Amino acid sequence: MQAVGQDAAHGTLVGGQQAKAGAQHARAARHDWGRTRSSAATDRLHAADPAVRLQAERMLLGALGRPETTAQSRLGAVAGLGALLPAGVATCAAPCEALRALAEGLDERLAVAARLALGRAGDPSVEAELIADTTLGTEQLRVEAVDALAAGGHVSHKPAVQAALLARIGDESAVVQEAAVRALAPVADRPEVRKALATLRTGRSAHLRYAVDAVLAAGGR
Repeated sequence: MQAVGQDAAHGTLVGGQQAKAGAQHARAARHDWGRTRSSAATDRLHAADPAVRLQAERMLLGALGRPETTAQSRLGAVAGLGALLPAGVATCAAPCEALRALAEGLDERLAVAARLALGRAGDPSVEAELIADTTLGTEQLRVEAVDALAAGGHVSHKPAVQAALLARIGDESAVVQEAAVRALAPVADRPEVRKALATLRTGRSAHLRYAVDAVLAAGGR
């Protein structure tokens, strides 16, 4: 299982930048975050039968609790626990508690990984941090935060999330813009969203224009 944790850690955070999350505290570096959720190891965990998932959960939690566990293995354990989280956090016990503790911890790399995992599961406790990540993070982290907000169902009924995503369609990165466009699909039938998305149809990126057209077409049904 330690190997699963190590496999799941591939493509993790490599770099960062200084940023402030608010007047009350200074953030440590917000790092570029690889798409560990799509790795083969985390996919296997997600698809495993209940008995295997329970055993994996125990071993990953144990790894996080051991002082001798390396930083890379801790990142792998976080990715593994993220793959085990249910679609809604209401049924999540020990894994969510462990990830929430890490999300509030001093190790910024683990905090980023934990809040992305929780965000994808729909945990509202990390919503404000993810919104900050969409603005303050590196390009990859901005994409990951946008994707986490979308995957966790934070978009449809959360005006603050919708506002953050609308702001990202003006991002300097076309990759972030496209992620924001796709994330806005659940509310693409709303006039203010359609108006904002329509402004991107004259952009240079063919991929972005295609994403906008697809989202607007679906939202107009």
